Amino acid sequence: MTETETPMDRHAIVAEIHRRGTSLRKLAKAADLEASACCMALSRGHRAGEQAIADFLGISPATLWPDRYPSSSQGEPTPTKAGSASPKAAAATDKRRAA
Repeated sequence: MTETETPMDRHAIVAEIHRRGTSLRKLAKAADLEASACCMALSRGHRAGEQAIADFLGISPATLWPDRYPSSSQGEPTPTKAGSASPKAAAATDKRRAA
């Protein structure tokens, strides 16, 4: 798969990993991750698991998961609201700054 092709879905990713003779768990263990890291990367996102899969397949994470990497020019994750503090924590921080 080249950088210009459409992204693979989770089933195609698993099939390609199996075709190359390994499994998600073995791939995670080889990358010194928890056994479930690559499985989690397929469904809900796990940066280290995503990177292990991408490295194994020789494809950038941004190509495999373009919705998770909106700025795919460098293949680096872009900060999103999901990684920001909760509204409650943000309010507490604002209070501390005002004091």
